[in-house]
Amino acid sequence: MADAELVGRAELVRGLVDRADRGGGFVLTGPAGVGKSRVLHEVATRLASGDVHVAEVFATRAARTVPFSPFLGVLTGDAPPEGPLQILQAIRRALLRAADGRRLCISVDDAHLLDDGSLATVATLARDGDVVLALTVRTDEETPPAITDLWAADLVRRFDLLPLDDRSANAVAERILGGPMAEELAATVLALGRGNPLLIRELVLDARACGSVAVADGRWVEAEPLRPGPRLVELLDARLARLPDDEREVLEMIAFGEPIVLQRLGSDLGRCVDRLEERELVRARVDAGDVVVACEHPLIGECLRVGTPTTRRVEVVRRLLRHHGAGDRLRPGEARRVADWCEDVGDPVPARIADASAREAMSALDLDAAEELASTAVAGEDRWEHRLTLAEVLHLRGRPRDADAALVRAHEMVVDDEGDVRVTSARARLLAHQLGRPDLAAEVVAEAAVRIGNPALRFELERTLATLAAMNGDFEELARASAHVLADDRLDPASRRDAVNQLAYARVMLGDPTDIDALLDESVRTAGRDDGGAWMDVLETLRAGARIQRGEIDLAARAVGEQVRRRRERNEPTGALGPVLLELLLMQGSSDTIDQVEATIDELEHADPHGVPSIARGISACALAQAGRIAEAGAMVDLIPAADGDVRSKLFVARGRAAITAAHGDPGRAARIVADAGRDALDAGHVAFSIPVLHHAVRFGRADLVAAPMSAAVRDPDATLLVLMAEDAAAEREGDPDRLTAVAEDFAAVGAPLMADDALARSLTLLPSDAPTARIADARRRVLAARVRPLCTARGPAVAEALTDRELAASVEAAGGATSREIAERAFVSRRTIENHLGRAYRKLQVDGRPGLTAALGAFVGGPRSGAC
Repeated sequence: MADAELVGRAELVRGLVDRADRGGGFVLTGPAGVGKSRVLHEVATRLASGDVHVAEVFATRAARTVPFSPFLGVLTGDAPPEGPLQILQAIRRALLRAADGRRLCISVDDAHLLDDGSLATVATLARDGDVVLALTVRTDEETPPAITDLWAADLVRRFDLLPLDDRSANAVAERILGGPMAEELAATVLALGRGNPLLIRELVLDARACGSVAVADGRWVEAEPLRPGPRLVELLDARLARLPDDEREVLEMIAFGEPIVLQRLGSDLGRCVDRLEERELVRARVDAGDVVVACEHPLIGECLRVGTPTTRRVEVVRRLLRHHGAGDRLRPGEARRVADWCEDVGDPVPARIADASAREAMSALDLDAAEELASTAVAGEDRWEHRLTLAEVLHLRGRPRDADAALVRAHEMVVDDEGDVRVTSARARLLAHQLGRPDLAAEVVAEAAVRIGNPALRFELERTLATLAAMNGDFEELARASAHVLADDRLDPASRRDAVNQLAYARVMLGDPTDIDALLDESVRTAGRDDGGAWMDVLETLRAGARIQRGEIDLAARAVGEQVRRRRERNEPTGALGPVLLELLLMQGSSDTIDQVEATIDELEHADPHGVPSIARGISACALAQAGRIAEAGAMVDLIPAADGDVRSKLFVARGRAAITAAHGDPGRAARIVADAGRDALDAGHVAFSIPVLHHAVRFGRADLVAAPMSAAVRDPDATLLVLMAEDAAAEREGDPDRLTAVAEDFAAVGAPLMADDALARSLTLLPSDAPTARIADARRRVLAARVRPLCTARGPAVAEALTDRELAASVEAAGGATSREIAERAFVSRRTIENHLGRAYRKLQVDGRPGLTAALGAFVGGPRSGAC
């Protein structure tokens, strides 16, 4: 056991022994139980085994009233000295005589308890070159000036003995237990012992004695939660026995109420806290503008709570209740504790306390307690505020009709505008989210806005109306309401950011990508990029949606792909970014699409609930169907909940089912599926989602079903991709091959090669059977050239002179694997002409022959898979 007490102190002991051997004294300081006495005894033992005479002196509180009492035992055989100076000199002579020419070491444990005469003796001996002082002093006791003067004058050196580090603390416990501890038990010992060897020792011995620990699979484990036992309680009682009554009373209040706000105790008891802090029994810290006090060590509070008799505990709790008054300005968490104290002593919980406690219980998701406390508040004082709290609890418990009844009753009790707005907003959220009546919610809010006279409060309702418009899919109203909110100069930064994001969301959903980047940049400036991952997901998803609509598909794919990669490297969920990347890869005809499908589906359990899983599964079903994995695509679609009124879920179910139907060889039925769902989504205002889905009907051969609604819905010329989709539908319906070829070129230019190939294929089928081969080849060349043109532009100075159309056409086909002879035959030119075109292209692209050409252009002309998705 003694060895355990020296764990982690070996280096210190060696250093102190070496210092004393060289004539240097020291003072060990530290709190009670940190191991000062054990270290001092070990140093004295090692010194005594060498050429040092050690005189061990023990100071006690009881003997403090007797002058020189710790040293009187050395005065044997001489006549009793008559005065203090004579006694001091006699003690010095006796000690030196006992040393018999060896170096003398005076070891004094708890030197702060020495009487004045003994302190003078120590101070005198310290100035003797042949005497070494080895002292311990507790930092939770007042240190006499005679000792502080010693280290101030460099007669001794002060060493602060710190608590053990985690490794050493666990080693102490394991030596006492006689075996290794399980990880959970080790963590508990660290948390409770805090590196104090004495407390760890008593805690572990108590645990063994009462059976709180046991051996399982060769390791000590917790059989039940560790709590202070008799040894620890007695140890603390011995330490607290000499506390004045007022300090003991305050310490008990802190133990039962920690952390407690110092101001609640008043100035008289506050002075007791100062003294307790000097004794290292409590600690004070500033938190949110308040000075809060807690026990210095967790076991102090635990021991007091365990060791206090019931009647005494009731007295302490009643004092706490008196000091907390009626609960004005309660800190977070205090209301729940005050309510618990009331129940502990059998007092009724005041209504205000019960209401505040219910809200704290809601925050902790303790809904049973929250409902009980909210009901207590209503029973104690039936006010609208308490009815509102009860309604919020019932809302969380999945009882929306009971919650609505509570809100209706609360509204009848409201007497001012502020209460009206709070209750109205709460009822609107309930109607929209839980009862599926966003239309009624908007009506309730609009009626309240008419009767509210306070402009600031009416403004709050306008913000609520904007949120409801988003839920209703009324993006025109959302855009209007958000713009109106942004016009108000009273907006705080967070509210402005929300309004900016709502306006950006509305515009993207309406197919109006104009100025989206400017709006989102403002959002970043307003709130900062550290505002939260979920918000950044929304921002970047909106930015990607705007880029897709503007036809900046390659740019969007690079940006979203990089973000998804970073998220996955950090094991963070990608949220809505995963489905966006899937859509982009599908547009590009990337060979990575299926790999991304699997990665995105694996993340769905972490996705936010706002439609992300449905969107991801719908897009994944398209990709799987396109890859010929029909059964997997069907299983994916079956996982999408087709909730009543959920337009987006229905839209993506339809998209997936249509892809599967087309893969089974029934494109006509597939077209009707997406046409019906897309028109419904358009009616609900979902332009951004519906236009791409309606475009599938064009690719399934039924442009006649969708051309008119697509043309009517796409109104912003900046939405380049949506404009192209509508143009494709119109050209297909009119049977105009040249117009379709032009659309295919434009699809290729914006980075949508699958759509380009599909439009080109449809244009070629519309050509008359006797159309010259040159016309067909020219159409193909134009579309392929549109794909490669961005490369030429991107290479900048390396290709100062862009490839000519003929050079580009020859390069595209060569990169695709065609021989010079095959290219020449299709173009009705000589092989030498093709070789000349290719030679000039090699020089402009700075590549070496066909391998370099394939590397440079292959990503653009590598023949993406065709399909309807």
